[in-house]
Amino acid sequence: MQNQLQLYNLSKATTPTDVVALWETFATSKNNLRFITTLGNYTNEFLPKDFIKRVFSEENDFLPYFQSPNLYFIDNDILKSVLSTKKNVPIPVDYSVMFDTQYATYVHNFVNNQTNKFDNDVWRSIDVLLRENFQYDYSFYIIENSKQIALHNTFNINDFKHTYKDIFDNIISLELFKSIDQELYKQEGKVCYTITRVEAEIRATRNI
Repeated sequence: MQNQLQLYNLSKATTPTDVVALWETFATSKNNLRFITTLGNYTNEFLPKDFIKRVFSEENDFLPYFQSPNLYFIDNDILKSVLSTKKNVPIPVDYSVMFDTQYATYVHNFVNNQTNKFDNDVWRSIDVLLRENFQYDYSFYIIENSKQIALHNTFNINDFKHTYKDIFDNIISLELFKSIDQELYKQEGKVCYTITRVEAEIRATRNI
């Protein structure tokens, strides 16, 4: 109950000072915890304005995961740096993109040349994905589909591949999509996969 109250207080913090103070009393003994929040009284425009304009456009299907760009990050290493320097600590941004079921399916169709039903927004979104230096995260896709998976059973990867073939095939396609040679696509508009389907299946199996 105490931990729940402290997490609630963290979620309601409005300034970096609030977060640091609460984190000191809650999480300094828990080395593996990290916390990301949006703060009302804090400005952190870590995404370049031209990037925001290009990606979060009405002409494609990207949506920001967080309700505000004013993100604040904290973990024990960041806390030590804040306390020692008394300044904000720069946080590297990896531009991760999460896929939901709909877009995982679009990517699967793209990889398998089944694009006859793509509208312009989907094509533009695919183009942005291939041109920007994104990291791809399909954990959201797996979580979204976990309701289909019999979690009460002992997990067996071979059973999973057979029983949930559509999910597994989409993950393989996401691995192939991640491997596309970005520079070649940007320069010549050609799609070239840098791994084979077998390699993609091995990676997909490893990451489930």
